[in-house]
Amino acid sequence: MISGVSTSGFYTAPATLNGTGFGASQGASVLLFYPAAGQVIEVSVTSWTNTVIQTSIPPEADVGSGYFVVVVGGTPSLRSPTVPIRGVSGAGDASIRSGTTVILAPNTEGTPYAP
Repeated sequence: MISGVSTSGFYTAPATLNGTGFGASQGASVLLFYPAAGQVIEVSVTSWTNTVIQTSIPPEADVGSGYFVVVVGGTPSLRSPTVPIRGVSGAGDASIRSGTTVILAPNTEGTPYAP
């Protein structure tokens, strides 16, 4: 059972799932992520214990929200609380999905760009 998820929600940001009954190690168990778009993404795991799973927000997820499901011994857990998916860190209100083409327009305001 997943009791909580901690993450910033940005693509590839770390996500920590807390709960019980995950098993001492991952073994043949899998972690799935269901974005709002109806995709099902099997995500990689960086750490797995009986009470904590470390992973990240998959970059192929659509911006919006989603949830995790742990499948242990072929039996899916209850879904996690909803996780916001914010896109790329530092993109402000504009969310850019991985693989998106971005076209930069020239500066027409006459003010030089100064980083």
